[in-house]
Amino acid sequence: MHLGDAHAGTGLVMTMQPVISYALNESRVKYPDLFRNYTYFTADDDNSAHCGPDAVQSSVGHMASFVGKGHIRSDSLTVFIAPLCGDAFNVVGDFARELDFFVAPCMTMADIKKPGERFPTMVSFASADIRPFGYAVLALLEHYAWLSAAIITDQPPGTRSTAQRLCGIPLEVLPAVRAQLNLLQIETDSRVENFTRALTEASNFTRIIMSCDGVASQRKLLADAAKLEMTRGNFVFIYVYSFWSPLVWSLGDAIDESVQDALNSQIIVSPPPADPDVFQNLYTGVRERRRAMYNVDPPNTTTGFDVPCYEAVSTVALVLNESCSTNGVDCQGGRSVVRKMLDKTFRLPLRPVTIDAEGQPITVIYIQKRNELSNQGVFKTIFYYNSFTKVFRKSNDTVVYWIGGLVPYHRPPCGLKNELCLSATPSHSGETLTITLCVLSVSTVLLIVVSRLLLIRERRKNLSFWCQLCEGDLDLGRRITRQSFRAKILRTSFAGNYLL
Repeated sequence: MHLGDAHAGTGLVMTMQPVISYALNESRVKYPDLFRNYTYFTADDDNSAHCGPDAVQSSVGHMASFVGKGHIRSDSLTVFIAPLCGDAFNVVGDFARELDFFVAPCMTMADIKKPGERFPTMVSFASADIRPFGYAVLALLEHYAWLSAAIITDQPPGTRSTAQRLCGIPLEVLPAVRAQLNLLQIETDSRVENFTRALTEASNFTRIIMSCDGVASQRKLLADAAKLEMTRGNFVFIYVYSFWSPLVWSLGDAIDESVQDALNSQIIVSPPPADPDVFQNLYTGVRERRRAMYNVDPPNTTTGFDVPCYEAVSTVALVLNESCSTNGVDCQGGRSVVRKMLDKTFRLPLRPVTIDAEGQPITVIYIQKRNELSNQGVFKTIFYYNSFTKVFRKSNDTVVYWIGGLVPYHRPPCGLKNELCLSATPSHSGETLTITLCVLSVSTVLLIVVSRLLLIRERRKNLSFWCQLCEGDLDLGRRITRQSFRAKILRTSFAGNYLL
């Protein structure tokens, strides 16, 4: 096992070695027969160029030394679990293909490449592939017809922050898939300024604000948003969190109350929640092992790669135990191990892990919101997104609560500053009054003309009978009947003018 790009006790080795060591020890206890005949070793790369521009040359030399020292042998199965950085992903994958050893990357900052045909002996557990999170966000925006969004990243000027590295793919996915989606990217540095400027700039563009930074930065962002009165139901804050460690929002500090109020306006896009008891055991065990191995007091946090590397070791151990216990031939090479893992779900203590037909983990993204509009509310899943089926579906048992009872629109009908609607100036009012009076005048004239024409038509209808006389009509002393000659004359002023 190759564990990184730094000397022992520093960098990735100090971060990842305790995790893999803890997972191996747990698997050794669970599968004693499997590990009785197996040996493992760790190797630290002294060349810091492993992640830099000389990554290819460094990685080739490193892999060649493994072969020369007999660490990779053709007469037995070699399992290579490693955090791979940059182009080392390709180098290790190519060596594994030619020498038929099994590779399980559990961390990489490179653009994720599916194992596929080029890497037939690889199954990736790398957590940096967060393209599914980008598609989940896109599905959420489409569901609520939000056509604009602002993305705030907390980073020092001229550097690539964690948010940019880990959320770069989702940010690229959004405009590529949804051409009509308007995006605004805003950079800030919370070490030298608060989020007021970034939030103000975002609020002048949209009501949907997305961020991908750590929890500490997100708490500051929410607190500053509360000061700007942006957490009263008129804005939505989408927080993309691609790690597995539990989110902790209440720290008992000065901004706690503001953060709690702002959480009612936040939607979280994250992986499935892990079993809390198992995760706590993992967290405690890794922390103690890190302290014992390097004589340091590690922080009370986990890295985003603890769970993937733990799952990589646990899954490989499970597969090897099942394969090697029944037929030793199945354990002779990396390709045989991969065939045992494709299109399968493995029930691990922390959570189920499903590998698709191309050697990639299938991720089900959880979209969560508070289940009630109060500080006592907890985040519940309102939507699910499956990275394999590309299906976005609503949770059956969760009600989505919005402040004010309405889903915020990404932009008001008249624009964020009412710029899309005409203001009621005196000149506009005068023009409107003139047009109204003209319409009323024309309508009145038309009404009079139509009424007069109808009256004349009725009179002419009666007039057509006045000259049809009979003998009785000439007796003016008779009682007037409706159909009598006199009645006809009285009903027509035209005839009366001639006979009276």
